[in-house]
Amino acid sequence: MLETLAPKEAIATEPWYVQDESTSGPTHKQRVRYILRTRGSGSKEQKVAEQVDVMEDRIGGLVRATYTRASDAAHPTKDRREVRRIVRYFEAFAHDLLDLD
Repeated sequence: MLETLAPKEAIATEPWYVQDESTSGPTHKQRVRYILRTRGSGSKEQKVAEQVDVMEDRIGGLVRATYTRASDAAHPTKDRREVRRIVRYFEAFAHDLLDLD
């Protein structure tokens, strides 16, 4: 989702973008910043984006863990409740990031 809404090529043209030496492209934080700026987010939303750097490692771990959990839940032996729970996690993140009602 982040790569679709904040493509590397678009972010690279932003005056604030600086390539992080430890990555091969924009970071999650930079992608979130780009999305919020292009969607005209207010100062409160942008303050959240500024905190992403503090939480990026934790969020990255959460996303990886959720992905692993979703991958495991895709097997037919898993309970549908688990799948619904994972979808709700994703919807919460997506609604906040995309400013959906």
